[in-house]
Amino acid sequence: MTAFVILAAGPGTRMGRTGGQLHKCLVPLAGKALISHQIALAPPGPVIVCTGSNAVQVEDYLALAHPDRDITCLYVPGWSAPGGGPGSSLLQAQDAVGDQDMIFTSCDTLWHEDDELWDTAFSWAATAPVPAGTEPQRWCRIETEGTGRQAVAIWDKVGTAGDAYTGLSMILARDLPAFWHGVETNGLLGTERQVTGGLKELISAGPLVTKRIAWTDVGDQDAYERAVAAWSGYDWVKTGEATYVLPGDGRVVKYQADAISLTRRVNRQESILHATPKLVDHRPHLFAYDYIPGITGYEAADKNRNIVAELLDWANIYLWNPAEAVAPAERCLAFYKGKTEQRIAMLREPLKTIATQAIARIDWNWLITGCIPVTFHGDFNLGNVIVKPGGGFMGIDWREDFAGETTWGDWRYDAGKLAAGMIVHWGRARHGDFRPWEEGQHHLDVMADWLGGQINTDIMIIAALSLISSAPLHAEPLDEVAVARAVALLEEIV
Repeated sequence: MTAFVILAAGPGTRMGRTGGQLHKCLVPLAGKALISHQIALAPPGPVIVCTGSNAVQVEDYLALAHPDRDITCLYVPGWSAPGGGPGSSLLQAQDAVGDQDMIFTSCDTLWHEDDELWDTAFSWAATAPVPAGTEPQRWCRIETEGTGRQAVAIWDKVGTAGDAYTGLSMILARDLPAFWHGVETNGLLGTERQVTGGLKELISAGPLVTKRIAWTDVGDQDAYERAVAAWSGYDWVKTGEATYVLPGDGRVVKYQADAISLTRRVNRQESILHATPKLVDHRPHLFAYDYIPGITGYEAADKNRNIVAELLDWANIYLWNPAEAVAPAERCLAFYKGKTEQRIAMLREPLKTIATQAIARIDWNWLITGCIPVTFHGDFNLGNVIVKPGGGFMGIDWREDFAGETTWGDWRYDAGKLAAGMIVHWGRARHGDFRPWEEGQHHLDVMADWLGGQINTDIMIIAALSLISSAPLHAEPLDEVAVARAVALLEEIV
């Protein structure tokens, strides 16, 4: 048996806009948290996660995302104090590892799947060429000799020869006593205890070999952006939110920085139970629901040009039920005007000025008089609809409220969101493709036919407002694309 240890005590302060709220190991890449990618790459056996910063957040995520894996979280006392560091974290796992072989990795290291890595006669450290665009002295370097790539020296972040150490190693059980001794007695580098003390001990006791891996470093914002460009094409993550899709675990996990909003989303699911997946568990900032096999509405639209009519028929039965509403006009004003103005305030210039001028064209008193209170989805676009293999639909990623109301929302908002998703193809945008969707107009025409021949002006105004409100939640250039399309729409219809 092999213990797989993930070092996740550090805060990840270099991770930019995502690292301010999420622990580094939970930053999404291609729809999964970094730590979930690592768990998927691990061999069968126990997983040990050494935590410190945001420990509860990490523990909650692992409980929701991987309920069937043998995962133990160990908190590292003094992880941020002098003498802390990766070596200190790894020592915390010593008893849990016991006499098993041990693989350990920093939580910001990814590699290509390679089961042959774990079939070894010698303990090893994984290396790779120094990442392009980075200074060699930034990295711990390992010097090797011979065709077997035996390690002969380790240099801690100084300018020298050798490949970069990636943070991934495998220590065989027979070598663990020497390795632990090295971490304890020779691991201090400045004020931090490093794992390299143990690796140096194995070089002396011998042998320690190196294995070259196809390495993806995600240790800071620049590295993360390079990884996103290579894996996904665009940093789709919204401010304050993250969605993790885990088909192998049968789960989708959602993170929200705003715990109140998350609670409302969890509670509101009961009113749209037949149109959304089953909730399985939740924590203060995370909840999980069943993964629904199938394809997105956007993918289905490429095969079925009548998919929007079928979706509207389904929603009319399973989603949109008449609901009682108190002061609907006031709620609509708060939602359409108030929320839009709040989101515009989050925009960068000149988008802020452009959007402000665009919504000045709207007659708000006229817009709020047509409210149709229903049980609603709230983010009803083809990317948030799953078309199941046997037929039928399921709505995912529903909104938490409508201007504070959790039992009802304006039907026109769902209709407007659906229309907006034909003006901006959210499915392609998440991969960095922001081109206009040529087939979008056809699907708008199908929607118009379903509505009796036309899409009313109020629905299209709401579509434009939804694009403006979405813009500041996304990274450049999608924020600009959303505002530009919304402004063009408002100029056309108002």
